[in-house]
Amino acid sequence: MNIIAKIKRIVFTAKDTGFSILSLESSGVDGGSFSASGHAMFDKSPVGQVFNFTGEWGNHAKYGRQFNFTNYEPEGGDLYHFLAHVVKGLGPTLAKIVIDKFGDHTSWIIENDSAQLLQIKGIGQKKLDKVTESWHKYAGIRQLSSLLTPYGVTSNLIIRIFNAFEDRAAAMIKANPYCLSDIHGIGFKKADTIALAMGIPENSPTRVQECIKYVLKERAENQGDTVLSEEDIAARVLEETSGENGHNLEADKVYEALGWMEAQNIVHRMAGGYSLQWYHQQEKQIYDMLKRRQSLPIIPIIPPDKIDSLIAQEEAAMKITLADEQRDAVRMAVSGNRNMVVCGYAGSGKTTVSRIILRILARVFGEDAIICMALSGIAADRVRKVSGFAGGTIHATLGYGGGGDGGNAFKYGAGNLLPYDVVLLDESSMVNSYLFNKILSALAPNTIFIMLGDPAQLPPIGAGDPFNDIINLGLCPVGRLTKIYRQSDDSVLVEFANEIRKGIVPACYGV
Repeated sequence: MNIIAKIKRIVFTAKDTGFSILSLESSGVDGGSFSASGHAMFDKSPVGQVFNFTGEWGNHAKYGRQFNFTNYEPEGGDLYHFLAHVVKGLGPTLAKIVIDKFGDHTSWIIENDSAQLLQIKGIGQKKLDKVTESWHKYAGIRQLSSLLTPYGVTSNLIIRIFNAFEDRAAAMIKANPYCLSDIHGIGFKKADTIALAMGIPENSPTRVQECIKYVLKERAENQGDTVLSEEDIAARVLEETSGENGHNLEADKVYEALGWMEAQNIVHRMAGGYSLQWYHQQEKQIYDMLKRRQSLPIIPIIPPDKIDSLIAQEEAAMKITLADEQRDAVRMAVSGNRNMVVCGYAGSGKTTVSRIILRILARVFGEDAIICMALSGIAADRVRKVSGFAGGTIHATLGYGGGGDGGNAFKYGAGNLLPYDVVLLDESSMVNSYLFNKILSALAPNTIFIMLGDPAQLPPIGAGDPFNDIINLGLCPVGRLTKIYRQSDDSVLVEFANEIRKGIVPACYGV
């Protein structure tokens, strides 16, 4: 049965499943006010709005007589809401008049014989043109609305989904409703609620596999971990798929799905557990590119017997004296290595060392052959100012938006290499595996690549931790700066911070 009622109050909502208890008001029900329960999703408060609820009356042990709804939609139905609030030119009043006149044929008439709308007072040719243009423009939203509204998806959420997938939305969701979990802010729980309402069985292999992919992706993108143990994956999947009545899956189903996904190359198995194949490929490509570059012969840039003389000249010009470890790092970087890491904590002299490295290399290649890059605009501007060489963000340097694919690709890559002999990447520890892969792919075989960073700095936003992995795996020469120089005489803040990083309890000065 159907009841048209206004929502007075949301008594309860389970965030994980959408199960809700609502306080409703309707003139068609004895007493006027009553409670209702069912699965509902609201992007914003629906209090005060009128909906058409479909369901049956029942008795709750605690709350007494209650209307149990299985579906709900805005008053006037999906078509009315679409004409009144999405299509431009009509508005609520004319939308109601159009539907009252043409009834079930309204959609067909607008689509195929829209001139009939001119019979309605208030609709002239100009307005008709606006209506029909808007109708066709938002046909994808109409299809999406027709598909999802019966499952309790609100109009606001429908528009968000359409903005993400555009005209492909309805077809994508019909093929796999779990694609909704890819939309920021929806997550697996909401996508699962919709999928189950659309008829996906609770023990469906598709449901388990999609949840595994979501768990692995969510952990990688939010915490950086690209590999999870089998046990962790199972625990997270059981948590994500549980409802108000507890778990509805067994761990064996998860292990079975992992085995199938491994055979299909969807996930990759390794000693520590499983990784999504895409993440594994990104990290393997980084490893292979670095190994391949490192295996090439040393580039004869500067004769070894002249390096110390050049370092001394730069020290004199900058009126500084390098520490032994700093001098070693400079030697390593200008000795013909294609890949080089300079790492150290704050205040250890990374900027000074990198500046001398670039000044020496500029003597050989020229200033225009050197580029510095960093993840953020602020960092890129800083490295440009302190180094004296050209600099920009990673995205700007690689030409993001200039490589086709609707502006979602990079101009520079494997088929169009960066035109530089020296590339310095600042704050390398903050760069995720995806961007690291893009940078390496754009380097010419003889380009000198210098990675500057603090191994204890904030980790990357996104999947992977390539900078620390490169250091720990010894994939290229590493210049380690351990002594702290940048601090005032009366400040021990940097010293204390770096001791704590090493697991050392600082001495209690003045206590």
